[in-house]
Amino acid sequence: MEGVEAVASEGAGTAGTEERKRKRGKKEGVSVSIPVPAGVSVEIEDGKVRVSGPKGVLERSLRFPGVKIEKRAVESGSAAAEGSGVEIVVESDSARRKKKAIVGTFAAHIRNMILGVTEGFYYKLRILHSHFPIQVSVSRDSVLISNFLGEKKSRVAKILEGVSVEVKGKEIIVRGINKEAVGQTAANIERCTRIKRRDPRVFQDGIYIVEKGTGSGEAEEA
Repeated sequence: MEGVEAVASEGAGTAGTEERKRKRGKKEGVSVSIPVPAGVSVEIEDGKVRVSGPKGVLERSLRFPGVKIEKRAVESGSAAAEGSGVEIVVESDSARRKKKAIVGTFAAHIRNMILGVTEGFYYKLRILHSHFPIQVSVSRDSVLISNFLGEKKSRVAKILEGVSVEVKGKEIIVRGINKEAVGQTAANIERCTRIKRRDPRVFQDGIYIVEKGTGSGEAEEA
């Protein structure tokens, strides 16, 4: 009898362990909802998200195993229903750390896409020089920086697709609807005038990012 009881106890313990594993496997995932404002349409197909709005169209591939993106109707009477009447839901099949991070990243990308097609993004850069006057001009898909530290050859910064660059006196304004492209273009310009083999406390000449935000960056929007 003692042997039978021992076997029964061991079997119960194994069953309990399996039950706990099964319950952990069924742990609910995470979900994030993004309201879609009026005037914006979102299409989702085969892991690609396409957002259209007053300022243009953005498309991005957002795929990850166990994470899905859906467009759902919003219940009438809710705050989100005041917009387009739909919301985008990003959810995972588990609450593991990696999938939670992916859900947050995908949600942030979609919010930025909606902001981009409704308001747009801008970066402002300031031209500073104390030794040699810097001349900046825009040529097609590049920013030309001439006479930097008296150099005869112009430095060139690439402008990414869909981004516009305007030079206004000592200020450069970078605009676009794709946040990553606008930020990368501004970084290209700033990096282009990085000083090497000189004391930065003495040679402060260069072009530096001083402001960023949504909109066009005009004074009346500040």
